[in-house]
Amino acid sequence: MLKKELGYFKYWGKAEKEGKGYHLLVYHCLDVAAVAHEWWYQSKSLRRQVSYELNFPEEKIYPWIMFFMALHDYGKFDVRFQMKIP
Repeated sequence: MLKKELGYFKYWGKAEKEGKGYHLLVYHCLDVAAVAHEWWYQSKSLRRQVSYELNFPEEKIYPWIMFFMALHDYGKFDVRFQMKIP
């Protein structure tokens, strides 16, 4: 299946206010998850603090962190957001 046939490749996640440059939303969501992954594994203090606050083991928190990070901009798929920059 070609990219253009996949519906989620028609949405932008970041766009220039002036100009035609943009970053596809699907890639933006993956970028955010990748940064969160690195931050999680590079910061022992972050892992400890989140684990302590949630009273849950780090290894069980990680999948949830990744899930929510990947979906943090889910609302950008909405037509009202997409119409901000045609």
